[in-house]
Amino acid sequence: MIVKEGITDISASEGDIKRFSRICKLIGNQKRALSRKKVVELIKNQIGLTNDNVIGRHISILEKVGVLENTEGMYLLSSYGKALFYFVENSNKLNLSEKIFYFNIFFSNIFGQLFLLLITINDSPRESRNNIIIKYFENENLMLWKKKTIMENLKIFIMKKEVSSFFENKFGCMEKWLRELNLVEKKQNSLKLTQYGKRCLEKIDATLAKKGKINVELFEIASSLLDSEAITFNFHNSGHKQNFINLFKEAYLKFVTELNVSDLKAMRMWISVELLIKYNIILEENEFESMFNDLYNEGIVRSIMVDRKGRPSLVTINN
Repeated sequence: MIVKEGITDISASEGDIKRFSRICKLIGNQKRALSRKKVVELIKNQIGLTNDNVIGRHISILEKVGVLENTEGMYLLSSYGKALFYFVENSNKLNLSEKIFYFNIFFSNIFGQLFLLLITINDSPRESRNNIIIKYFENENLMLWKKKTIMENLKIFIMKKEVSSFFENKFGCMEKWLRELNLVEKKQNSLKLTQYGKRCLEKIDATLAKKGKINVELFEIASSLLDSEAITFNFHNSGHKQNFINLFKEAYLKFVTELNVSDLKAMRMWISVELLIKYNIILEENEFESMFNDLYNEGIVRSIMVDRKGRPSLVTINN
């Protein structure tokens, strides 16, 4: 797999996923669009970050993975950001809902660079962490950064036997993301996949072998983070159906506007995460959209509105 696209402007400072949640909650609490200046000011005053470059990278990453929207310089939570807002708890650690959410958006947007990292760690069971870092950046399939930059930093390791700050920052950030998702853990002076990481890699390999790419199976793969095997959603299963309908109505009220329409994209993310962690049920995005006729026939959905690309965007329901 050739990795040409991903997030390259990262440092160890952006490895704290919980900080992204806190920023999301902070912006969502404002209940209005904010200028970049106001977002930076809030982060400085309430999150505790002071370095403008670090703050800028946090904002950029949240945009890249689809949590923040920037419309003509004004920032607000995207549909996914609205869903995340309801997952965040006042804790220093990620809860399971947050982990499933971040797994989904990270592996949706920067799958290649994280998949390659999982493979590198898995294939280096007795290597030191420094050697794992070097093996990752030596991989010819990794084309996220300029080849000249990579070669210069590899020379530093050859000459000084030290990992450059460039490699340490890029790798350290991604490593911490995977550690916070319980996919990777430190083992003395090395790294290894956790039981969840091994299950994740197995599911990815199986999907790639079957379909050649990761497309709509993200919640199936994210189920690796659970302690038990999950099952596929079936609308004709009475238990599945009732759980879904209950969550659908709850989600509608969470994301409804003053015009009595609700954000379907936010609803879909929230419902799929809740089904997975509460009931061990996997519901993928394409399966969600296929159920609109069933929901209409059940007398739950009144109407569906589409966006400019023809995708279902807003929904109204019967009282």
